[in-house]
Amino acid sequence: MNDVKHDLRYAFRQLARSPGFTIAAVLTLSLGIAATTVAFNLVNAILIRPLPFPDPGRLVTLWERRAAGQELTVSFPNFEDWRDQSRAFAGITAIRFPSQTTVLGGDEPTRGTMLPVSREFFDVIGVHPFLGRAILYDENRAGGERVAVLGHRFWQRNFGANPDLGSISLTIAGAPFTVVGVMPPGFKVLEEGDLYLPLEQSPFRVRDSHNYRVIGRIHPSVSWQQAEAEINRIADGILQAYPGETRTVGVNMRPLKSDILGQVDRPLMLLLLAAGLVLILACSNVASTLLARSTLREREMAIRTAVGASRVRLIRQLFTESLVLAGIAGLVGLGISHIALALVRSGEPDLIPRLQTVSIDGPVILFALGAMLLTSVIFGLLPALGVSGDAASTLRSGQRGDTHRSKGLGWNLLIGGETALAVVLLVASGLLVRSLQQILSTNTNFRPDGVLTAAIDFTGSRYQSPDIRVAKLRELKREFESLPGVTAAGFVNHLPTQSTMMTGTVFASPPPDPADILPSDIPPSSGWRVVDEDYFAAMGIPLLRGRTFTSADGPADPPVIILNEASANLVFPGQDPIGKQVQFDPFWTGVDLTVVGVVGEARDWRRASGSQPEGFVHWPQRTGYTRYLTAVIHTDGEAAELARPVRDRLRATVPDVPGTIHTMSALVGESLREKEFTLAILSSFAVLSLVLAAVGIYGVVSYSVSRRSREIGIRLALGADSSAVRQRIFSRSLGVVAAGAAAGIACALVAGAIMESLLFGVSPRDMATLAIAPSVVLGAAALAIWIPVIRYTRVDPLVTMRAE
Repeated sequence: MNDVKHDLRYAFRQLARSPGFTIAAVLTLSLGIAATTVAFNLVNAILIRPLPFPDPGRLVTLWERRAAGQELTVSFPNFEDWRDQSRAFAGITAIRFPSQTTVLGGDEPTRGTMLPVSREFFDVIGVHPFLGRAILYDENRAGGERVAVLGHRFWQRNFGANPDLGSISLTIAGAPFTVVGVMPPGFKVLEEGDLYLPLEQSPFRVRDSHNYRVIGRIHPSVSWQQAEAEINRIADGILQAYPGETRTVGVNMRPLKSDILGQVDRPLMLLLLAAGLVLILACSNVASTLLARSTLREREMAIRTAVGASRVRLIRQLFTESLVLAGIAGLVGLGISHIALALVRSGEPDLIPRLQTVSIDGPVILFALGAMLLTSVIFGLLPALGVSGDAASTLRSGQRGDTHRSKGLGWNLLIGGETALAVVLLVASGLLVRSLQQILSTNTNFRPDGVLTAAIDFTGSRYQSPDIRVAKLRELKREFESLPGVTAAGFVNHLPTQSTMMTGTVFASPPPDPADILPSDIPPSSGWRVVDEDYFAAMGIPLLRGRTFTSADGPADPPVIILNEASANLVFPGQDPIGKQVQFDPFWTGVDLTVVGVVGEARDWRRASGSQPEGFVHWPQRTGYTRYLTAVIHTDGEAAELARPVRDRLRATVPDVPGTIHTMSALVGESLREKEFTLAILSSFAVLSLVLAAVGIYGVVSYSVSRRSREIGIRLALGADSSAVRQRIFSRSLGVVAAGAAAGIACALVAGAIMESLLFGVSPRDMATLAIAPSVVLGAAALAIWIPVIRYTRVDPLVTMRAE
């Protein structure tokens, strides 16, 4: 124990004698430890930590599947059959797609996210309201009492966390509701709901209308394989019993956690890998400095050996110094990671699922301790072994010691390794930059610039009549069109960046008999949107054939439809669809819709690599779908400048209808936030690695050249050309860097396979990136080498020789 105390005291004294080195080393290591701690914290909280539900491993999502492999949400009748016939599941629940609605009852009208759920929802998930009660089975049926369970944030924000639920008056979509419960803080399944409502009071009972997400809880005594086999047997029975009504052939089953997280696992693992590389780079940087310092301490080690210190004793002393250095860096790194995590949570709270659960807890602290111990081993062991190898000979020679061949090899390996790591990280961030450039240049067939959107909710009691809604919409349209700079104003129920949430199957008229359609012959599902005659002009969606809607396409006129290019090619391959008729099953079964136009396929980058068939219907012919519409207003100027006048016109025309206003560019940008987040962190790691590599190379080369100053002085005194000496030293050092860069390119090619799913329109072997990244590293390294070479070869050789 006394030896340990002595080693610790001596280690602190050694670090205190070299404050410049200590500060630089602590800062370097703390940045590496902080980077890995932040990355591990994200991975632990989001990927590793189980969902906050009882026995979450038994929660699964269920999806219908067509013969071609297309995955669909579930129709309500099929869900009912699954629920009623299944014995392998302890419970199965359905959730309708969330939608925004007007809510009255607080200080002023507000918007809330409705999440209608079936009667088993709270039991299946295993979480009940922390205040009040859940929706009863008798309430979740046709004719049941209108009740609502509030989300915790919505309850706090709009009702001041009032615990007296009976005193809360609530009107949703023009109808009175009784508040019966409040969910716990942070409760979220697939979506965060403000209002959990009874689903089964008015479900859409059509077998080929896929509007529900379904979650099941596998029975404790049943295996995953047994549950999957049973649900597919039930689906096969439904197909046999209703061949003309259902068009799906099976069920896909996935862990609920995978659907909650989406595709966030690969970016997070990539960040953890990048952070690990930064930590290794930081360790190699400090190791190179310690290796240089160890040469200066050879005489000290020789004296200690002469007075009886063993080789193990010397290694222990040097390792203790490394451990103390790593411990200080670990504490500083934890502080930096705490600040970094707070910034991430406050800046992008809804960007990544479960991001708000991130905190520095026990596993994270243990990870930081492990990283601290690992760093002390990585950067401390090599110098310790090197300095204690032949100390006695150094004492006998009485020399300060030159750079040994073994140390030169060690420095070369460190320089090459640092260079390789920096190249790998720069290539990774470069690929993401190129991917983002491809996304931004993708032809989406709509125009986000100069477009303002205003979501309008006509669910109040005054707007129950479609005629009143249409009249108000036309009045709003005139008001918007009269604003200065506005070139077009239209309406749509779902923007291109939003899912239509309404899908069906388009058949050319007359459609085949349902009994004659094989599952393999069923075309992909198509979405549909309700628009007015000026929507396409306002959104900038190109008309490819035919015409858009006109005022002549009224409620008393023959029903018409506009198809996007993908839908036209699907239904009428190689034909001109204009004038032909289609039927949209199940929404307008038996109704012939005449195709009057074909427009470009409006899509955001997430669907740019695949086609999404869609149809558009004219709102006067579908006035029932005018409760929730979004105004699309195009201006020649800045869209943001229209926000205030548009809001003023909304308040003047429909003062009791809340409107949510965004620029279209901002909505498009929302879809890019996850990639930008990954790019920002990875780029930070790449820049940090470049700086660390440059500093490390500078330090090693500077020390190496200084150790050869006597040799350089003699060469210059004997008439050697200074430029030739500089060139020789420079080329030798740069050769090591070039070898490291080549190794980095090889590693980047291997790592590219990990990144492939994160890229868009860019190959992991993109030649431009593979050329630019190592060039940047070589440029920074060349500068880091040239500075010390110039400095030491410009010194008067006589001064150098006298100093020796």
